[in-house]
Amino acid sequence: MDGLGVVAQVVLLGAVWGQFVLALLVFGFMFCAMVTQALIGLVTLSRKAPHPTKG
Repeated sequence: MDGLGVVAQVVLLGAVWGQFVLALLVFGFMFCAMVTQALIGLVTLSRKAPHPTKG
């Protein structure tokens, strides 16, 4: 019974850590995508908008 409890605990911990790592990966991917989109938007904006200093 003790061995079964240990196995159940390990499986539970593995599932929790698996979900945590998966969520972290998804969050990181979404964050990278957001940063990339923001950078692209900034570049296109800076290229489109005429700089007032250059006239």
